Amino acid sequence: MKISAWVTVSDLVPSKQTRLEKVIDIIMPVERKRMYQSQTPEKTFSQLKKAGVTGVELLIPILTTDKEVLLAKKVLEKCNMPVFSIHQSLTSFSSIAFAEIERLCKIANIFGAKVVVLHSGALNTKLFKEEVIKKLHDLQKKYVITFGIENMPKTPFNIRKKFCWKAKPFSNIISKNNLHITLDTTHLAQVGEDVCEFYKENKDKIVNIHLSNYRKHWKNKKLMLQSKTHLPLTEGELPLQKFFELLKKERYQGIITMEINSNLAGLCRSAQIIKNSLL
Repeated sequence: MKISAWVTVSDLVPSKQTRLEKVIDIIMPVERKRMYQSQTPEKTFSQLKKAGVTGVELLIPILTTDKEVLLAKKVLEKCNMPVFSIHQSLTSFSSIAFAEIERLCKIANIFGAKVVVLHSGALNTKLFKEEVIKKLHDLQKKYVITFGIENMPKTPFNIRKKFCWKAKPFSNIISKNNLHITLDTTHLAQVGEDVCEFYKENKDKIVNIHLSNYRKHWKNKKLMLQSKTHLPLTEGELPLQKFFELLKKERYQGIITMEINSNLAGLCRSAQIIKNSLL
């Protein structure tokens, strides 16, 4: 099992951003931004490693250049932090081009990452097209990687596309297409699903777990906003101890990625909880 921290290229090196990415950056918790602005990556990753983190999931913003990718690689190599998985851009939330998917595969090969995270919402109705699924399988074989398709939160934009967020339709389309899953615990909880039951039913397909805590709130339930989501493991109401016991019993060997909006101290505490519970 690998304990991973979520990081973007723009956290490590200066990089261009789209307008939407700038907006996302503004609404992202201040503590998380300060984590990479207040000290060197070496100091940040040194503290994370002491807490139990063994690598990272690297998010690739849509405007990231090849030069920026290589600069980020140098930073992570200097910090002795391997990249376990590559994550698609957050701004490609309703569609993603195959050229971009293949580029993510190439970047995964540069870092030696074995999992590429794609949003079910970005693949959208492509998940129902045989020719598209064949292309995904061809890319997996060509680049020796695995796509971990992520279950999404329920939003006003995908409310009718239950295959993106509702447990059974999502797992059915993944199973039918012989693909794999990145399980996001917060997203699953936001739509009222049971994290432990989902794992039991899909354990053979799960290669990556986006782990965070969640607290039910009228903003994330009624308005479908992200308030009280992606919380540190010390907050929220998910049955995490039960979940950890299940992962240990089933001998989960995939990646656990802390997709948590918190400061460095919060991330370190969360990593220690994972380490003490599973290792």
